[in-house]
Amino acid sequence: MIQTIRADFYRLFHSKGFWITEFVLLANILIGVLYKVTSRFGTSIETDGHNVALQAPVKMTGIKALAHFSGNSDNVIFFTLIVVCLLLGVDLSRKLYKNSLAHGISRTEFFLSKTLVSFVVAIFQFILLLGLSFIIASSINGIGTAPAGFFGQFFITILVQLMITIAWISIVSFVLYISHSIAAVFVTYFIGSALLAFPVLLYPHIELYRYLTLRFGIEMATDPAVVLQASLVAIGIAVFFLGNSLLIFKKKDL
Repeated sequence: MIQTIRADFYRLFHSKGFWITEFVLLANILIGVLYKVTSRFGTSIETDGHNVALQAPVKMTGIKALAHFSGNSDNVIFFTLIVVCLLLGVDLSRKLYKNSLAHGISRTEFFLSKTLVSFVVAIFQFILLLGLSFIIASSINGIGTAPAGFFGQFFITILVQLMITIAWISIVSFVLYISHSIAAVFVTYFIGSALLAFPVLLYPHIELYRYLTLRFGIEMATDPAVVLQASLVAIGIAVFFLGNSLLIFKKKDL
C-alpha cells in the first residue's frame, strides 16, 4: 500500500500537467490576494435613502486575509479536482489501471492510494492559499489583531472546508469511475454547483438545504450546531460517493 502511494506521488510530481496546474493556481492566488489586499473596503450608512455617513476604509491585514480566504476556497477545490483528473482520470480514461492490477496491486489498494494522494494535495493547496494570503497581506498592511476566539473559528473553518473539498473529490471520483471521462468531471462540477444551490433558493426555510451548497465561511464557525450539520453533510456525501466508487471499481470488468 505504501509503495503504491509513493508511486502515485512520484508519477504526479514528475508530471508536467501537475506543475502547470500548480503554477496557474499560484498565479490565481497571487492575483486574488493582491487585489484584495491593495483594495480598501468601506460601507455607507443610509437613512431614508440618503447617505449620511461613511465608515473609514478597512485594510486587509494578515489576520483579515486568513479570515477571508479560509471561507473562500473555490480555487483550491477547482484546482484539486484538476489534480484528481491527472491522478485518477488519466488512468481510467486510458485504462492504465490494468497495468497496476497486473502487477499485483489490488483494486482496493489502487482506490485508496488515489484517494489519499488527492486528500494530501488538497491539504497542500489550502496551505499554499492561506500561507500566501497571510504573508502578502501582512507585508503590505501588517499582521493585524486577532479578535477573541478567532483562531478557534479559523481552524474549525479550515477543517470543514477540507471536508467539503473531500466531498467534491468523492463526487468527481464517482463520476470518473462510472464514465472514465475527464470532461464529465468539469460538467459535473459546474452543473452540480448550480444544482446544489437551487434547493436553498426555493426553500430557504429548510435548514438542511443550506449545507447542501457545500459552502462554509468563518462566520458560520461561531455556531456549534451549524458546524456539526455542515460537517455531517460533507462527511455523508463523501462516504456515500467514495463507497459507491469503490463498489463500482471492484465490479468493473477489465
